[in-house]
Amino acid sequence: MKFMQCRSAGCGKPFQVNQFTTRLITCYEFGIIKCPHCGNAVKSSPDSLFLTHALSTVQEAQFFKGALQAA
Repeated sequence: MKFMQCRSAGCGKPFQVNQFTTRLITCYEFGIIKCPHCGNAVKSSPDSLFLTHALSTVQEAQFFKGALQAA
């Protein structure tokens, strides 16, 4: 499990990132990591599918304390 902080100056919230390498046909866009809070998109590995999830308030506090591993 990896975590990332949104790079948008207006957001900056942390979220969970799950990376999958797949050849399945899907409606998700490959190579794009989207913030679940504000929708800010960042390009990443083009052969991977990224699913993101907002953190709970407890997990968010742990992220800012350095207790959760950043991607």
